[in-house]
This record gives sequence, structure tokens and C-alpha cells, in this order.
Amino acid sequence: MSILTEQPLHVTIQDLTPVFIAYVSCQLQQATGSYNEQIRDGFQHIKDWARQCGYDPSALKVIGIPRTNGAQLVGYECALELPEAIFQGTEDIQTQQLPGGRYAILWKV
Repeated sequence: MSILTEQPLHVTIQDLTPVFIAYVSCQLQQATGSYNEQIRDGFQHIKDWARQCGYDPSALKVIGIPRTNGAQLVGYECALELPEAIFQGTEDIQTQQLPGGRYAILWKV
């Protein structure tokens, strides 16, 4: 799997406070095609859902949560930080509180 992007990513480690998120799960071990495309589609899906709920996705933090089995990437949660706790999930969109703690923060430079 290649995770190279056109622009380099800047990475830092930060302690974050708990946040409420809405997310969609990508099950990569069962998926066909490229992981990058599936993850991109997952983020597009969660952004479309946020718009339908009246939020501006460009004003929300985008959060990616990889799931691994050893060194193998098997899944990915595509999430948006919500400004409030809502419980308007759908069959494939879930909501939950993401616990605070130490996280890797990535952004394009």
C-alpha cells in the first residue's frame, strides 16, 4: 500500500481532549481496489452526511483512525469532529466520544 501524497505531510504528537465524532468505517481487509480510494470515499461520505445535518464540513476537524492487525492495515474510521454531541447516525454513520489522549496529528504543508 502506498500512502504517498502529492504534498508532504507534517506529523506531530499531541495530547488532545475528548471530542465527539461522527464516523464511517472502511473495512479494508475485505475491500477491493486501492486503500487510498476507499478511504477518500469514506471521508466524502461522512462530509456529505454532515452537510445533510446542517454542518459545514470545511469548518470541522477531519480525523482518521487506522485499525491494524500487526503491521497490516485492516480498517479505517473516517471521522469528523462535531461541535456538539448528536445522535443522528444512520446504518453506516456512527457517533461516539473519542477519548482524549496522545495522538499523531498529520496535515499537509
